[in-house]
Amino acid sequence: MKRTATVLVAALALTWSVSAGAHHSVEGTFQLDQTITLQGTITVLTIRNPHSFITIEAKDASGRITSWSVEWVGAAQLKDEGVTESTFKAGDQVTLVGATARDTTSRKILLRELTRPSDGFRWLGTSKDFLPPHA
Repeated sequence: MKRTATVLVAALALTWSVSAGAHHSVEGTFQLDQTITLQGTITVLTIRNPHSFITIEAKDASGRITSWSVEWVGAAQLKDEGVTESTFKAGDQVTLVGATARDTTSRKILLRELTRPSDGFRWLGTSKDFLPPHA
């Protein structure tokens, strides 16, 4: 019986460590040393833990409107930095700087900097969780 319990505990520990590692695999999803700047309109804002998300519509190089998924830090960190669900609304024009996705066809970025030109609001990537310092 003790052996079964030991095996079960070991299996659970292994499962937990694999899922925790998968959660923090931003290097596997994003090219942290390469950035892109997007100007667009917020269509969806979801502030939650462990990561928040913004969806924007932005023009591509040919002028076509495309949708981008933007991964952001979690709600707890944003709250500490004074950002809440009411800080932004659908229709806000923003300029974003973020790390590009490894899959260049996915139109995803990891947010490093956000500016709202209408009032000068600026959020700089302060996450120590997964963003290396940027220039």
